[in-house]
Amino acid sequence: MSSEQLIKFAQNGPLSGNALQQGVINQVIVKTKDGFVTINPKSVINSKPKEW
Repeated sequence: MSSEQLIKFAQNGPLSGNALQQGVINQVIVKTKDGFVTINPKSVINSKPKEW
């Protein structure tokens, strides 16, 4: 899956809204075929995390 496809899914799918604020997980980092996508409660970022 490309970063662009994942970003569209994260912004419009079940991860949008408050899904990441309702439990223990508050951030999801996904390695895609062309980079990394970081999904936070209020943003979706296409970049490599600092910790990696």
